[in-house]
Amino acid sequence: MYARPVLVLIVLLVLSSVQAQEIDVQLVKDVLGDDLRYARSIVTPDGRISPGFDPSGSLRGHALVGIMVAKIHLGLKDPESLVLLNRVAAAVNSRIESEDGVDLGFDSGFPEPENYFAHVFAVNFLSMHYGLTKYGRSRANMLKLGESLEKRFGWVPYLSKASFLVHASRISYVSGGTSVSDDLEMVLNDFTEHFVDIVDFSTKSFDGLTESLYHLSLLLNVVDKAGLTAPVELQALWAVHVDRMMNQTASLSKSPENYSRLIRTLTALTYAAENSDYTAGALAAEQAVAIAQAVSPMWRSGDRILYLPVSPLDVYPLDPLTSSEAVLNAVREGRLPMVADLRFPSLLMMLDGVKPLPPELKTDIALAVGKVALKNGVYPVVEKGIVQSDEFVNRFMRVNMLSEFLAIQYELTFRQRNMVAEIFFDIHPSFLVSLTALLVIAFMHRAGLLRW
Repeated sequence: MYARPVLVLIVLLVLSSVQAQEIDVQLVKDVLGDDLRYARSIVTPDGRISPGFDPSGSLRGHALVGIMVAKIHLGLKDPESLVLLNRVAAAVNSRIESEDGVDLGFDSGFPEPENYFAHVFAVNFLSMHYGLTKYGRSRANMLKLGESLEKRFGWVPYLSKASFLVHASRISYVSGGTSVSDDLEMVLNDFTEHFVDIVDFSTKSFDGLTESLYHLSLLLNVVDKAGLTAPVELQALWAVHVDRMMNQTASLSKSPENYSRLIRTLTALTYAAENSDYTAGALAAEQAVAIAQAVSPMWRSGDRILYLPVSPLDVYPLDPLTSSEAVLNAVREGRLPMVADLRFPSLLMMLDGVKPLPPELKTDIALAVGKVALKNGVYPVVEKGIVQSDEFVNRFMRVNMLSEFLAIQYELTFRQRNMVAEIFFDIHPSFLVSLTALLVIAFMHRAGLLRW
């Protein structure tokens, strides 16, 4: 006898939730719209970047702008951002095909540090473009860059052709699309063939362990979404990585000075937690929440986001005006830039979809979105004076987080609509009439057409 009132309450709560979220979503869309206008202002009609933004015209700078536009499109899903994205992708593809700003094979005397960064950012941009559009030209040049990296550095998880195909599949799923089955078959074969290389890489260092776990987690996740099954040996390898990561976490110092290592650990465990159908995934989720609770007090104080030391590779390469040599010098000197790190709330958003977060961590998410989603101006994510291209780097970092926020909101809305549909189809037709009337009245009240 209580079923019908409960169902009415559920539907009204869902509608209320959607409306509450819509306010935040619209604000974030407006801010990303401003970032799109900024990106459009530094892209020329032929898809290149303006000399005023990067006088050197580097492929690294070009690809960075492309990544920003791809992220904006991932959040907005609008035709305007897609037009700009395709224009930039066409120009980047042309540059790779003519080896303009990049040396494929690392054999022509092109400065290696800049060539490396050109490869890494260009291949990540093209993997995003391929994931969003399934454009074959971007796939071909993505694999060409991956082949060049493998030739120079050997097979490692984060520089392999397979990892870039996994990244493309991930982007496709996040955007509401699907993966290409042939790509995933190739990926599974490649990871299986390089089983020993993965073990070797992950046992060399802490960074190797976190990188390997991250890429294995992504692999299992996209394979599962595609309805495929990873080989048992890869599943076992992933579970061993989760176990090793958790063991190392137990002795990890929970201090601001160690934040750079903590955020890498949290990243690896959060992506592992997405594989929630596996026992190791559930354990990773619990450990990730525990780490997040330890990080939260050092990440914010009251309503202020605090600046924390991060790896120089997390910041300096994002500035086209910072030369690759300067980036390497910062690494050699152990220089740690201070950043209001938006990766933390982004990871919390992901984690909340796997395991409900405690209230204080949900507050961190709300604080980050509220601080960064400014219609006028740009929140100083990076401490002033750290990079020369302050506006671009700050926008780049906020776009990363806000696009993640929107993607998650879209997924939640999709789930809520499905839940409402299931309720409607599972109940008696006579009750649908009453329920529909209640919904109409609720909407009219919200629109101000009815008062009570």
